Amino acid sequence: MKPYSIEDDVVCLTVGGYSINAPEALFNSWIQRH
Repeated sequence: MKPYSIEDDVVCLTVGGYSINAPEALFNSWIQRH
């Protein structure tokens, strides 16, 4: 396994539309912008 990387979660968000593995803070910031 490679180390945890926030960039990997951003890619998951972009490719899958959303990801349960994404950082909660990132998701919350997305909610606040919409």
